[in-house]
Amino acid sequence: MGWRVILVSSLLLPVLFNQARAQHKYALLVGINDYYEVKGIKSKESLKGSVNDANAIRDVLLHRFGFAGKDIDTVYNADATRDNIIAALEKKLKLCRKGDMMFFYYSGHGVYLKNSEEDNDPVKAGFNQAMLTSDLYNYSDQFKCFLRDFTLKRYFNLFIDKQVVLTTIFDCCYSGNLAMASGNSEVTYSKTRAVDLDELMSRLTATAADPQQLIDSLSGNISSRAAGCPVSRADSMEASRDSDGDGVPDCRDDQVHTEPACFPVNAKGIGSCPYTYFLNRTLNSYDSAELQQNTGLSVRSFNSTEVLHISEKDTIARPASRKNSGFLFISGTTDYQKALEFPDSNKTIHGLFTGSFVRVCRLQPPGTRVDSLFSRVQRDMAGYHKNQQPTIHLDPARAGDDLSGIKASRARIGKSR
Repeated sequence: MGWRVILVSSLLLPVLFNQARAQHKYALLVGINDYYEVKGIKSKESLKGSVNDANAIRDVLLHRFGFAGKDIDTVYNADATRDNIIAALEKKLKLCRKGDMMFFYYSGHGVYLKNSEEDNDPVKAGFNQAMLTSDLYNYSDQFKCFLRDFTLKRYFNLFIDKQVVLTTIFDCCYSGNLAMASGNSEVTYSKTRAVDLDELMSRLTATAADPQQLIDSLSGNISSRAAGCPVSRADSMEASRDSDGDGVPDCRDDQVHTEPACFPVNAKGIGSCPYTYFLNRTLNSYDSAELQQNTGLSVRSFNSTEVLHISEKDTIARPASRKNSGFLFISGTTDYQKALEFPDSNKTIHGLFTGSFVRVCRLQPPGTRVDSLFSRVQRDMAGYHKNQQPTIHLDPARAGDDLSGIKASRARIGKSR
């Protein structure tokens, strides 16, 4: 009989371990006040309330939803580069197991891009959105200061593939479709989390020692000294070859593969590409390359006077649309609104959305249903009479959960004990 007990116990151990393991709650919080156009020198696009927002969310997770401090990672300010945020997501992805809960939060600038391939999409309506990371100076390296919705959706889907309960919250401009307080006190500081993207990129490219060389290298039009043209008749065919059709033969062309967008060229065959050309060209390709490389598998926005244009099909499944995804997405704005930040009653600067969200979470029991929580946040924000409304997308099954992914009824029972 004894050996049977031992056998049954050994069979139960993995089950018990998995059940215990499924209780882990992980969080990654990204807050960016400080943006840098040059390393160590803050940009005028910097904010004041984003780190306060992330710290307030951390406090709510610790004291209202049972997260452990060791399981909450934060990436703030200068550390919040695209590579570092991706690395932090990958770290959490490795830790998470089936049934775990993952919470991702971002507060900072948001941007939007016009995408002609999505003109007929009823959700995206011709636009893509992106987070703006702190390292603006890295625009010249595959535009690493953008972390786009394409990339974020891919990572969110990787968590869903592992059957992780995923909650994502964004307090930035134009973020309503990024994945897919009553009363109004007088304030002396008010800023939208928006940036004039066209003006910023013009300013950044103007700081290059040799702007044309930078443009050429980013667009793939590498310049080198031409070999010179042969003089014998036998080599006349070689002397007349013009690979890029710019009117300058290859033997006299210092830039043999100039793209038509950069025409006309000078006497040496070197084109003149506007910065918008290489910006759009790079944006069209960097996301998939980034994912492959990294996985092996103020208003908080840009107030664009000239919206950047790309043309890229979005074939990535929307996390909230996947069956039984367990996914929850909440944004502080719609896809066309700016996100406001200003001081609260304690003179601490917060985003309008995060201030309301934290206030509601602290007033409601942890077992409050997500749909009820969101409605309360809507009402709280409406009390400020600003043109900013939150957005929610989710797996319908999450509506009856609390914010941490536990069924609201179970969470209330647990609390009453």
